[in-house]
Amino acid sequence: SLRTASTFLQSFLCFESKGSGYMTQAAQGPGDVPHIVLVSANPRGFSEEITIRLKRRQWHVSVQVSGMAEAMNALRSNQATILLVHDTPELPASFILRAQIVDPLAILTPTIVVCDPVHSQEMHLLKELGMPELIASPENPATFVAGFEWLLRRWNQGSMRKLYVARRHFLAREFLAFSKIMTGLKKESDLLPLVTPCMTQILMRQTDYKSVEKLLLASLKEHPRNIGIIINTVEFYLRAAMPETALKILAATRKNHGNPRLLISDQIQAHLMLNDVAPCIQLLEELVREDYCRVQAQDFLARCLYSEGYTERFREAIDNQLLLVDDFKQRWTNTAS
Repeated sequence: SLRTASTFLQSFLCFESKGSGYMTQAAQGPGDVPHIVLVSANPRGFSEEITIRLKRRQWHVSVQVSGMAEAMNALRSNQATILLVHDTPELPASFILRAQIVDPLAILTPTIVVCDPVHSQEMHLLKELGMPELIASPENPATFVAGFEWLLRRWNQGSMRKLYVARRHFLAREFLAFSKIMTGLKKESDLLPLVTPCMTQILMRQTDYKSVEKLLLASLKEHPRNIGIIINTVEFYLRAAMPETALKILAATRKNHGNPRLLISDQIQAHLMLNDVAPCIQLLEELVREDYCRVQAQDFLARCLYSEGYTERFREAIDNQLLLVDDFKQRWTNTAS
């Protein structure tokens, strides 16, 4: 049954007047580009009116993708300097932001999220997955532009501007200058939800696990309820092959935060690492029932049901499609051999 574990988390994480002119200046510097990468499962994207208003301010939605992996490619290649997340039931913003906070460059990218009304209960938690600017959907053009300008204003002043300068150094592979800025910003408590995820991911890539754990625990002491730091701590223990510890943290977080759905992918990954598939089935059924990333959840639910021998429930999950039954059998046989 561990055949289902290898790709689950990656796949789950993988959518007026002319104005003041401020947006043509904010958060830009040498090498920056006034372009936006839009992550959305909706191929129609945003309204034409919003696009027009952004163009008046010399900003363009130049890249549209359906997953975080493609968005990261656009950010790494400097095709865009702003991340715009379109929250939908097919691709909840929580999964995109969950992927964002485990990548050093992405976490230092100014982000705006247009929140779907069906996910309104999660908006207070989304604010802690980095520091995105949240806009309620359906998106009113004037409200969207005001939120976008405020996002850029935040990233263009004070310590947030230092973070953006650090981002430029990281993108240019000037790691010594990057490290000096980030080390100084570790002392600023308000920025720990951004600084800690960024630094821990870099240290994990260097396999400096002792420093990672020390940094995470120190940040949790200052921000014990911050969901972004908690998820980074869970990520660390999963990578360190300590799923039991990760599950203990997740259990306490579910209790303290009202069992948020954005933790479900981590719960599933931890249970799969323990070869404990039954809880995964329950969690995946919850996602399907609540129409929360339904397509991918139903796909992995079918795999889990098939691996555990629940033939009838498996057929129900795939709507008794004979071609899919044959495909599952063939793939399972090929994998087993």
